[in-house]
Amino acid sequence: MLNTTLFHFLSKGFRGIPNITSSPSYDGTVQAAEEYLKRTYNRLRPSPQQCQSARELYDTCDWSQPSEDQMNFLNRAPTQQELEAKLRRATNTSPGVDGLEYRHLRAIDPN
Repeated sequence: MLNTTLFHFLSKGFRGIPNITSSPSYDGTVQAAEEYLKRTYNRLRPSPQQCQSARELYDTCDWSQPSEDQMNFLNRAPTQQELEAKLRRATNTSPGVDGLEYRHLRAIDPN
């Protein structure tokens, strides 16, 4: 059970354990590790009251349709300068469905 639980959480984008040589070894029980993982990663569903409260808050928002200028801006392709600026500021993250990370995109044109 622990191996399956641990693999599930570590496989979600975690690529390795940094500084494994300097990390202390785990000397706790399997049960303690499972309880820690459950407390950390299992999320309870919101209560009906929380859902109702969120819905009421959502309904108070003034959701207006974007103007034609805003829609044109949102629908246009990004410029080369915008893409370069984004890639310069981006930190490497877990790959998406396509398996690409920012480092792969930077490798195409490192300038």
